[in-house]
Amino acid sequence: GAASGWLVAVVGPAARLDAGALAAVRTAALVAVALLCAGLGHGRRRLELVWATYVALGAAALKILVQDVPNGRPATLFLALGLFGGALIVAPRLVRRRAGEAGGGAAPS
Repeated sequence: GAASGWLVAVVGPAARLDAGALAAVRTAALVAVALLCAGLGHGRRRLELVWATYVALGAAALKILVQDVPNGRPATLFLALGLFGGALIVAPRLVRRRAGEAGGGAAPS
């Protein structure tokens, strides 16, 4: 979380981004945190990272509604919603794949 905040603090002023583009960068940082937590969560051994994945996705959804929609342009909204949608597809698959590896690899049918 601190690394993503630092990234936004450095990229924003350096690139002279407007409010919509900066909001899209913040969304990308939240999505990256969610995917990192999903990738590092190994089933039962790191269950708190799996929870943090869904907390980060919820925070990204709330941020999109509160900040991106009012401040964004069509291009930045397309980017932010595309990243968020991709994270909604990929994160549960990462969590499930990691949980399957930790549990022996075979799911009961």
